[in-house]
Amino acid sequence: MVRPLFGAAFALVVGVTPAMAQNFEGPYTSSEGDLYLSNTYQDYPKFEGVYGNDGGRLYLGLRNRTQKQLAGYWTENYSNYRCSTPYRGTYYWGRVYFRYGIVGTPNGMLLGEWTYCNFHSGGDNSRTWIAVPRR
Repeated sequence: MVRPLFGAAFALVVGVTPAMAQNFEGPYTSSEGDLYLSNTYQDYPKFEGVYGNDGGRLYLGLRNRTQKQLAGYWTENYSNYRCSTPYRGTYYWGRVYFRYGIVGTPNGMLLGEWTYCNFHSGGDNSRTWIAVPRR
């Protein structure tokens, strides 16, 4: 079974320091395969990632620093669902949202959900995605 992940984020947050952004960089073990996130300093504070099979790419931005949220889009060369419109050159993409710093979870863990295409999260449209840093 081919699993998708994420793509580009569109939120900009004011008052985020470089030290906060770097906290997400590095390798993760995740429910979508091995993931590596890095900071894209050109579009600070945004992050890019590569993961698993099928050319998985993830692009995230800080959506809400107070509520500790990241948001973005995943893309793949192929997945289980083909969208009607392309995004970043592929028909296999969707939204993703993560929360971090959740009390009772391992330090650095990202807990999220993803959807296919431009579907909104929640209900039958959403799938769980978990990433734990390998530091």
